[in-house]
Order: sequence, then structure tokens, then C-alpha cells
Amino acid sequence: MSNTPNPRQRRLGTELRVLRESAGLSQADAAGRLGFERRKIARMESGASPPRKPELSFLLDLYGVRPDTPTRRALENLADRMHDAGWWEEFGDVVDDEFPTHMDWESDATAIREWAPTLIPGLLQTPDYARAIIGGALTEEQTAVGTALRLRRQRRLTELDYTAIIWEPALRAPAGGPAVMREQLNALLRMAARRNIGVHVLPTGTSAHFAMVGPFTVFEFPYGGKAALETLVGSRYADGGEGVQWCNEGFAAIHDLALDQERSAHLITSIAEEFG
Repeated sequence: MSNTPNPRQRRLGTELRVLRESAGLSQADAAGRLGFERRKIARMESGASPPRKPELSFLLDLYGVRPDTPTRRALENLADRMHDAGWWEEFGDVVDDEFPTHMDWESDATAIREWAPTLIPGLLQTPDYARAIIGGALTEEQTAVGTALRLRRQRRLTELDYTAIIWEPALRAPAGGPAVMREQLNALLRMAARRNIGVHVLPTGTSAHFAMVGPFTVFEFPYGGKAALETLVGSRYADGGEGVQWCNEGFAAIHDLALDQERSAHLITSIAEEFG
């Protein structure tokens, strides 16, 4: 059995650290107040030794998290599921070492905002589009599993507040051929008609420097935000602080330049018609 903390253990530890720091306490301060060793607080915050339920209650009380608040309920729920296997584990080798963090955040977030300058976001992809995108470097079996993973992720869209901004060239890139793209764009329109989903298009030629910003996703929780940024050398994850602030500000700036939902739908419809 691995001693490496799983994504939920790391997430709870991170939130406890943020709460402690917000309360103006050092690890030694918190340990002294609760009769713990400082090392115990450190191990809780690293995820190496998650707090038991009574310990979590003591910590939240100390950090000023009042009973029956969204933050407290969310953290207690997270602690209850600390050792549960993530649903994504059934997909095995298709999920790389970094992606469980993304899946964990995506599974629990109350809202997600995504900037997609190169591809249709995974949460909005059709099966044929997904196969065309991920199939180039994978075996047929791996492609099938990877496609199934993306479709499984989309179950979250039934309850999640989700907003995507897509750069226009991503809508025009002919992944899989005209028929695949036409169906993908029509699927985007159907998704965008849902009350909890927003799809916006950033037109070609609008402040081109935004095209140089790689894809990123902001995840909102009752206790704060997190962000995932895709780079040429892999994904980077921000648990809070400047990384999340940068993504929030970047998304807001891009959103100000993007088309509203109605005009975005008109443009997507027009591009779909161009694919025949």
C-alpha cells in the first residue's frame, strides 16, 4: 500500500494550512493550543497523516470555521471520503500521475471556468471528436479507454455551473474531418442551451496575445478556488494564492472580450454550416 497522500488527503491538508494561516497561527501555535506536537500539524497539512474526525473538529473550531457553514460541511464531507477510491482509478494507465488531482477537483467543484484556446474542452467533447484528438499516439484500446474517461467526466455537467471560453480557431480546426466537426459544433450548441452551462467564443483577431496563454481551468469550492494550467511540459496545479488569482483575472479579461452567449451560438452555427 502506497504511503503517498492521495489527492483528497493533499487537498484537505492544503485547506487546513490555508485556514490556519488565515487565523494568524503558526504550526507551533496550533499544536500548542490543541496539545499536539508541531510535527502532527505538519503531517496533517502535507496529507501524510489526515486528521481523524474529532481532530478535524478541533482544528476547524480553532481556525474559526463555524458549524453548519458551507466551508465546514464541504471539509467534513471531504474528510469522510478521504480513503475512498476515486472513480477515475478504474481507467488505469490512461490516467497519468498528475491527472488524479484534476479529476479530484473536477469531481467536487461547485463551479468550473475554462479557457480553451486550442481544442474543444474535454467536458464538451463528442465521442468521435475525443477519439480523433487522443487517438494519434495511443493504441486502439487506449483510445477507447481515454474516450470513455472523457464521457464519464461529462456526468458532472448535470449539476455543475460550467463556463467555457473557446478561441475561434479551435472551432475551425478539422479534427476527425467535416462530419465529426459538424456534430461536435452542434453538440456544443445543445450543451450551451442548458441553464447551467455557458459557452462563449473569443473571435479570431481579438487581442491576439490571449492566444499565447495556454489552456487553464479554475475550480471553485465553498472554501476557495484552485486552478490547473496546461503547459508544454505538463500540467501545473495551484491550490490558491497568486496562481489562482492570475487565472481568475485572466479569465475575466478574456470573458470581457468574448462574444456573449447569443452571438457565440450564431458564430458556432455558422462554422458548423461551413463544415457541410
